[in-house]
Amino acid sequence: MKCFVRYEKYCDFPIENLPYGVFSTKDDRLKILLKLNNQQTTHRIGVAIGDQILDLKQIAHLFNGPELKNNQHVFREVNPS
Repeated sequence: MKCFVRYEKYCDFPIENLPYGVFSTKDDRLKILLKLNNQQTTHRIGVAIGDQILDLKQIAHLFNGPELKNNQHVFREVNPS
């Protein structure tokens, strides 16, 4: 299978091995460190490809099949830390 995301030949997460998980960004970690309680930090669902993470919230509109079209809200929900 060919992938548009470049990754090392022997990386842990090639296109044939796509682990899903929860991630946060540097901004989220900074909010935690600075204890910015008035700004909510979030954790989002993503999938690792090579050394990158695809944020599933950004492509939720593509999940429009019969099983997923009524459950897209899971990609938009805020998951507080």
